Amino acid sequence: MILLWGVIEDDPMGLAHAALGRAGADFFFLDHRQIFTSDIECDYDARADGPCTVTVGAATLDLTRVTAAYVRGFNFCDYEEMQERPRDDALALKAAGFETQLLAWLDASPALVLNRAEASATNGSKPCQLTAIRQAGLRIPETFIANDPAAAREFLAAPRAGSRGAGGNHPVAARNFELHRLDGGPTGILLVSSAAMACTTGE
Repeated sequence: MILLWGVIEDDPMGLAHAALGRAGADFFFLDHRQIFTSDIECDYDARADGPCTVTVGAATLDLTRVTAAYVRGFNFCDYEEMQERPRDDALALKAAGFETQLLAWLDASPALVLNRAEASATNGSKPCQLTAIRQAGLRIPETFIANDPAAAREFLAAPRAGSRGAGGNHPVAARNFELHRLDGGPTGILLVSSAAMACTTGE
């Protein structure tokens, strides 16, 4: 059994879903957008192979059957259900509990897991991630971090400039991405890079 956990509109996840469907593979798609109505029940033991069940509506998945998983998580606080709700709302706490338990189980699982939580930890901070990439000997684009909308827009005016959130959100190649958040006050932070977002080796 292959587990896909993410959002179908996310291109990599959509492509994986389509490919598995064409291949007739045995897989289960767990929609990250349904995190508020998803439940998980696990019994842990020293071998990390105790029973663990995910339930979403009428669908149930026995995680012990999972031999491979592809995980592409999103920030559930960005979903419509969280609009006007504080981060300590009961709905958010339920979603966070589900996410924490499932990620912990996958981290301990003997299954082949793409994007385990530990390996993906630097995704939560793009400045940290870029530092690690540079220390590994890879080139990174010229990078600017700002919470000043005017400074960010000035940097974005350069040719081939792109932008994205400095946290764990997936990149969006739009020049005004998250600038509206910066306009709302000093709490927003934006990472913008000149040239391509991808890193290359060598000079």
